[in-house]
Amino acid sequence: QRPSEFKRLCDTLRKNYGESSKHTGKPPLHQVDQNNADTIMRTLETRCKQMQISMELDLWGGAYMTATEVCELLSKAGSKPKQLRSKYYDCLGQIFWKSENHLFHAFACLKNLMFVKAANKNITWDELQLLASKA
Repeated sequence: QRPSEFKRLCDTLRKNYGESSKHTGKPPLHQVDQNNADTIMRTLETRCKQMQISMELDLWGGAYMTATEVCELLSKAGSKPKQLRSKYYDCLGQIFWKSENHLFHAFACLKNLMFVKAANKNITWDELQLLASKA
């Protein structure tokens, strides 16, 4: 439970990612190619975890900034994994609820429900009702 250190770590990650994306053209051999599908997926997974931990530490501003970065990464990702998108919309719903933006909270919960339903064909009626009741 060290929110200040975590916030600094998030800022450092954000700064380093931003600086490495400034370079155009083919990246040098020592640099990671940010347009590589595997790199995008790993960055997405890292940012989703970062968003979850930010919410656990009540760093809602940081969680929102990370959510915007996840949205940008999802638009860059070729194959959009339903599980990551579901996690993204679940976290986004919590962020909107905390900010008392109930319309966007309901929309995020609906999108999450749609992704869970599409990803899990064997989901029970009770689980669907529980997810639908969040909105």
